[in-house]
Amino acid sequence: MIVIVVIFFFVFSAVSYCGELDGPFSTTVNYPPQMMFLSFSPDTVSVVEKGEMKYSLNVEYSNVFQYQEKSENSIICDLEMMNVTGIFTYGILENLQWDIHLPIIFVGGGFLDTPIDSFHKTFNLPRGERRHASKNKVRYQLKVDGEDVFDVHNTDVLQGNISSFIKWKTGENWALRGGIKLPTAAKSKGFGSRKVDVGLDFIFEKKIFPSVNIHTNLNYTYIGEPSFVHTRHYRFGGSFGVNALLTKNTHIITQYSFLQSPFRTGLRKLDKVSHQITGGVRYKKWGRCMDIFITEDIAPYATTPDITIGTTLIF
Repeated sequence: MIVIVVIFFFVFSAVSYCGELDGPFSTTVNYPPQMMFLSFSPDTVSVVEKGEMKYSLNVEYSNVFQYQEKSENSIICDLEMMNVTGIFTYGILENLQWDIHLPIIFVGGGFLDTPIDSFHKTFNLPRGERRHASKNKVRYQLKVDGEDVFDVHNTDVLQGNISSFIKWKTGENWALRGGIKLPTAAKSKGFGSRKVDVGLDFIFEKKIFPSVNIHTNLNYTYIGEPSFVHTRHYRFGGSFGVNALLTKNTHIITQYSFLQSPFRTGLRKLDKVSHQITGGVRYKKWGRCMDIFITEDIAPYATTPDITIGTTLIF
């Protein structure tokens, strides 16, 4: 998939939009229970000019393993997935743009379980809950009050939740973004909630040195009745990052992100706030941008994937 992205980067022609994209990586928490609801990927203050269009392709590959049982509730999430999202953006008015996110999710057993396990053994690190894992197989189960909400064992190709956003650039360093999630992902597969979510995102971006930019996103999401028990109707999320110009065409970006869980099941592997850090590079050439990044979970309760590798192409 990354090879395909590289080919697109070099052969896609003509009029494209990259602009002064000195903001964050467009990535959020790829933990399947969190993906049931509306999430705001960190964004830049920049908007597409009136009447112009921008196309993006975001590809992220994640290894996820979580296991916890408590009373009548349990979460098992043992899988690898590739989240491929096409993003279409259009400049509606000056300082106002609309975009729509169309995700496809490939779920499978993957191949990273064995190298991760070897890494733990090589450095004499504890395996933790991974001792329960079946290597390179799919198991995704949520049980609440003794009943299965879903129980998935098969590889699959799934439609994710389609999301749409309106962004209004309110000043040189500020923007507001409203979002809505359409319930297009299947609840029975563990990626959907069957109801519409809406939210608001506040974006701030400022150049602190000639070649260094800082960026912040803070957002609130109202979750429609999600058809789950013990679930809040809201959650908060946000990020903070730094973008530094390394060469004329190359940026280095580091960002921290958090995302509150809407669940209240008593399972810390499901209920706790997700914390992760992302680092990588952005290359800009011929009006296009390519991001390559890696995301690591930094929370003690690990409500994020062990590792996510991603790339974003803007053309």
